[in-house]
Amino acid sequence: MHSYFKKQPFWDTRAIVYVSSPAPQFAAHYGFVHPLSEAMTAILSCGLSIEEFREFGNNISSSDFHILQKEAPILPLSY
Repeated sequence: MHSYFKKQPFWDTRAIVYVSSPAPQFAAHYGFVHPLSEAMTAILSCGLSIEEFREFGNNISSSDFHILQKEAPILPLSY
C-alpha cells in the first residue's frame, strides 16, 4: 500500500488492470495520486457543480482490497 498523500509519481511497466488476473507487461508509464480534495477543488473552480456524492464500503474497481471487505468498512473504499 502507498500513502494517500504521496507526491512522487508511480512508475510501472505492467498494464493497469481492474480485475484479479495478472497484469501483462506494458510500456513504461507514470501514475499520480489525486486526493479527493484536489479533484473536487478543480471541479468547483471551473464553475461546475456537484449534485450528488456517494461513498461505498466496497472497492468498485478492483479485487485487490478483498481483505478489507471482510470486516465492516471503517473508511470508504470507493466514491
